[in-house]
Amino acid sequence: MNQYLRDVCKIGQARECCRYLTAGQDGFCCEKLSSMKSHLDHATHMTARGDNCDGLVEVEYRTKLREEEIKQEENSILSYSVYR
Repeated sequence: MNQYLRDVCKIGQARECCRYLTAGQDGFCCEKLSSMKSHLDHATHMTARGDNCDGLVEVEYRTKLREEEIKQEENSILSYSVYR
């Protein structure tokens, strides 16, 4: 899992987890700067209540996540080739 998600968004950390972190078919997304923000601000049924950063533009966020995924894939490929 991406270090940014763990350290800043605090994914998996109950109430500390950012309330603007959403998941969809393309992966995780920050909704803090989107039209969803007001809905998430007023949602009372959610466990996640954090407001952990200034928000990220979706494209920047997805880029960070994708870079991390590529590094993990490269490490997996290297590990696999070493053991063959």
